[in-house]
Amino acid sequence: CSYDSGNETFYAILYDVDLLTASASARILKDLEEPRTGYHFILTARSVDRVLPTILSRCHKHILSPLTATSRIDWARRIAHGELVPLPD
Repeated sequence: CSYDSGNETFYAILYDVDLLTASASARILKDLEEPRTGYHFILTARSVDRVLPTILSRCHKHILSPLTATSRIDWARRIAHGELVPLPD
């Protein structure tokens, strides 16, 4: 992560943390243990069992179901047509 000294709120999305090397996991853990003010991290994983327990212990966990193919296609079409739409439930 690169940090800004301002007072804004920032979100970092880290995809597939279950596939990180031990070195990368250790580096991310440091940021999770001592986050700077205004910084929030969203981590994704395909298999929670493969995420380091020390990382999991510092996270709020939410299990999300994947969207159906039809939902993804419909959502992409609406975005392509300039509609601003939230992700479907």
